Amino acid sequence: MPQSTRSVESALIDELAADEQPIAGRLLYFMLRANGLAPEPFHVGGRHWALIINTPGGQIWITDINSHIAHPAVEHTAWQATYIADTDETREFGHSIYTGPGNLTHTRDTAACVEAAFTWMAARW
Repeated sequence: MPQSTRSVESALIDELAADEQPIAGRLLYFMLRANGLAPEPFHVGGRHWALIINTPGGQIWITDINSHIAHPAVEHTAWQATYIADTDETREFGHSIYTGPGNLTHTRDTAACVEAAFTWMAARW
């Protein structure tokens, strides 16, 4: 199958063609939204993208271990979610919310990450 030329934002939220494989972040995006969270795609730089959830006083950044959400879902290894306070301008001192173990299926890792983010936020706000 030829490589898709659609934007990451489109690959996350728009309807897929019948022969198109989803990117890993697509399931994450929709599962976060189904749990009442409002993720936004954020271009980190180069080919790197994250999903950002704005919170009071900061943001939760979710990427895979390579700072990416746009890799093919079938190649997914693990999500990581990190809370970064607004006062941390360098984004170097985040608080880890979730780091996938690397041995879960894409669906199970995504569900575990969403549950961790939701639980962490619910305990604080």
